[in-house]
Amino acid sequence: MKIDLACDLKEYSYISLCLNKILNSNYGLDESLFIQDLQILFNYQNFQSLKCISDLQNLREYIQNLDQAEKQFFLNDLIKFIAEQALKMTVFQKEDKKIKYLVANKQDKVSLTKEEVSILLANMFLLSTPRRIESYSQKQQLPKCCIKICYEFIFNISFDKAMKSKLRCIHNYFKRIYQRRHDKEYLNLVVEFQRLQCRDNILKFDQDILLGEIQFEEDKKIEDFKDQNYIHADFANEYIGGGALYDGNVQEEILFNTCPEMLVSTIFCQKMEPQEAILIVGAERFNSYIGYAYNFQVTEEYFDKSSINKEKNYINTYVACIDAIAFLPQEKYYEQYEFKNINRELIKCFAGFQGPLNEDNQNSYDKLPIVTGNWGCGIFNGDPQLKLLIQWIACSLLQKKMVYCSFKDSRLANHNQFIQQLKGKKIKSILDLIYQYSKSDKYSTLFSYLQSQQIN
Repeated sequence: MKIDLACDLKEYSYISLCLNKILNSNYGLDESLFIQDLQILFNYQNFQSLKCISDLQNLREYIQNLDQAEKQFFLNDLIKFIAEQALKMTVFQKEDKKIKYLVANKQDKVSLTKEEVSILLANMFLLSTPRRIESYSQKQQLPKCCIKICYEFIFNISFDKAMKSKLRCIHNYFKRIYQRRHDKEYLNLVVEFQRLQCRDNILKFDQDILLGEIQFEEDKKIEDFKDQNYIHADFANEYIGGGALYDGNVQEEILFNTCPEMLVSTIFCQKMEPQEAILIVGAERFNSYIGYAYNFQVTEEYFDKSSINKEKNYINTYVACIDAIAFLPQEKYYEQYEFKNINRELIKCFAGFQGPLNEDNQNSYDKLPIVTGNWGCGIFNGDPQLKLLIQWIACSLLQKKMVYCSFKDSRLANHNQFIQQLKGKKIKSILDLIYQYSKSDKYSTLFSYLQSQQIN
């Protein structure tokens, strides 16, 4: 099943006319002229699903706050380049270029060049992605913004400073692509989106396997680990990207905005099923930031120094998108210790952590170490002590090292020594004790309970 992004000729003819007007206009330092042209597209596409104001106030304020030189460049060079890229959307009309859906329950991949990713992002930015007609069942499997995946919401909501940072993220991205627009070798690098499934019943593994190597970090962020090739965990929504194009500003949303190439996955990735994960390979980071949630703030451009896999023609970056169970409301908190839920989370981690598809040998896994952290332990109400163990078990089954970033979570404070003592213990013993804990009164934390037991 493929996506017809080019839509019907009548609609695209009008979109093309609007984009050509932006391409050929001279805006000088008057952002209002650009806003007017963008509003024509906005109003034509009838973006009313979120009932936002339609004056694009956040985008207007963002441009007004640029210094004179940057504003001049943005309105008279960068916007024209973005429009030029957006007009290349017709490339996806060709049968061999149409983008597949990464449908649920099927292991598959979509490969795009950086040039093709920039075309999609240009249309998302200029609100010119054509409407798509999906069946009801298809809509249920796609993000809520699937019919019009674009910057509509971000352009309109001006009261949240994090929204300005999201605009800075995409601004820095297009600035870099503009600077390297003549570098064909760079633009032909591949960004790959792989839908992975747990190919083995992990409960059939020899549970005499021991907990493997672990590195516990309190101060570093997941994305700080760049000294070698790692698989970085994305604490994903089941609909990939979560609120990245809306008002979400936590781990996944920050990741997708600082690495904007990941955003195009929202166009073609259906909802993840419990045994599935999505691996994004080759996406480049373009932004540095500080803060979290409403304090998210871009500080400067980021220049990604990741090496290039010359055989596969992509940058050596790997992001495993895995969605956790939400144990909400609070009464469901202790359900996470039940066998079925531990099993589900183990399968999910195994799917994401196994690494890139090996089409020659479906049963072999790379040895790239995993960098992760408190997956599903924020608004989803997970216990970081349990989630650390689940992810560690999955890594150990795959014979991979795990780097765990605790983000100074108080629930993991002062436990590094105990964690190191667990290394080399049998996975079966750990799981048995977790199940025993699930049946206890739970007056103590999971780690306190384990410390009181004999572990083989």
